[in-house]
Amino acid sequence: MIARSLLSPRRGLSKAARVLAATCVVLSVAAAPRVFAQGANSGVLPPGSTISDLVYGTGIAAWWYGIWSAVWWQWLLAIPTGPGTDQNPLHDSTGMYCGANQSGPVWFLTGTVANGQPVTRNCLIPSAMPVFVPLAMVKCSTLDASPFHCTNATSCRICATTIVDGINLSSLTISIDDMQIKDGIEAYRSISPLFSFLVPGQNILNSSSGSGMAVSAGYWLMLKSMSPGRHTIHIQGQDVRGLNVGVSEDVTYSIDVTP
Repeated sequence: MIARSLLSPRRGLSKAARVLAATCVVLSVAAAPRVFAQGANSGVLPPGSTISDLVYGTGIAAWWYGIWSAVWWQWLLAIPTGPGTDQNPLHDSTGMYCGANQSGPVWFLTGTVANGQPVTRNCLIPSAMPVFVPLAMVKCSTLDASPFHCTNATSCRICATTIVDGINLSSLTISIDDMQIKDGIEAYRSISPLFSFLVPGQNILNSSSGSGMAVSAGYWLMLKSMSPGRHTIHIQGQDVRGLNVGVSEDVTYSIDVTP
């Protein structure tokens, strides 16, 4: 979970974290980046929305996206992988494990490790549930091997920020039911505070089981809950320089939202 002084996973912020969050928002107002149009049909929740007592947003409130990214990594890292035990949605080529360990007020989707090979997943999602989607992201942690290894908050932040700097913004696109969202995605870059996590014996880090500390950085979107029926989400992105140069993804979710 995220360090206890900061956040209880899938719940609300502690008193100390609320003070820190308020400071982050105030300091970022003057430099708020351009946000793409939040039309009624954009599919993206506007800044300042609240889910389960946890505020998140974009632009001046991008820090809240960082919090959700930390919770997302906590969820993903806790799911087993490896021969005979691979239930991790990151490796899923069909959507079979779309619902693995999903709980709380937000549904999480993942990218892929297919590196450019198109992947299509079929997924069943409850209605009235927002969906948190990674466009392109990374985390650096104390349990990762080099070049993603770090030792403290400062080194983890530098590591994650440096890698995300290599993402080609022009390659980042997401379409929701054939409506493409592209312009202004730079406003949705976020970075998490230092958070703790747990991994099982067989995990996506190829490390021993136990706990670690990490920082997440990247581009994310919190999508509005979708109406019952069939929906399609298509995500594409590519790294053009740095440690992840040449890495790309192309994933399509065919989603059935239950009534």
